[in-house]
Formats: sequence, C-alpha cells, structure tokens
Amino acid sequence: MPSPWSLIKRIAFRFAFAYLVLYNFPFPFNVMSWFDEASSRYDALWQRIVTPVGKAVFGADTSVLPNGSGDTTYNYVQVFCFLVIALFATAVWSILDRKRTNYARLHEGLRIYIRFALAGAMISYGAVNAKRM
Repeated sequence: MPSPWSLIKRIAFRFAFAYLVLYNFPFPFNVMSWFDEASSRYDALWQRIVTPVGKAVFGADTSVLPNGSGDTTYNYVQVFCFLVIALFATAVWSILDRKRTNYARLHEGLRIYIRFALAGAMISYGAVNAKRM
C-alpha cells in the first residue's frame, strides 16, 4: 500500500490534476473525427466564457480566436479561466475528499494522460511544420 501523502501534496495534486485536465481537454477526443461536433460545441462553450471574462476582468478584446500557436489574448484569458476553475475544483474536491490519504493510482493515470497529450501535441506540431518544408 502506498504511503500517505501530506496535506500540501494532496492539495497540490488536486490542483495539478484539475488544471492539467482542463488545459488538455478535449484531448484525445479532438483528434477523432467522429467527435468533431462535440469538439465544436466544447469550443463554443469556451467562447461564451472567455469573451465576457476577458472584457470584465482584463478589459481585453478576445475576438482573435486560437490559431494554433496559443499566443492570442483569447488563449491567455482561457488559461486564466482554467486557473480559476482549477482553484475552485481543488477547494470543492478537498472538502469532499478529506479522508483519502493519497492519489497514487490517479497520479499514474494523470501521468499517462499527460504523456499522451504531450506526444500528440509534439507529433501534430511536427507534422504541420514538416508540410511547410
């Protein structure tokens, strides 16, 4: 049985899990063509969230949508939204799951998910740039 984690480690893991899943979702579904409609709806949902947050919190225009580089104001505001949602999720998760002593299995699953998400991003980036040569 894995050893118990400290309170700080459990809270940090909860935050990292929530943030990383938010940041990478809808991977792997977004690479499967039969999920295109769901992926489009997911993107539309974020547009309805990011645009008002950008205006209200930062006074920023987020009309330039993601173009693949991740360097638009929209992307920066979306990352801020991920941060706020992850903080909220961490707080709720910490309240509801106070008795768990570790997340060893979930940690392994998160590591696998992030490895695949990173590999997918790297392969996609390499394939796009290989076309340009």
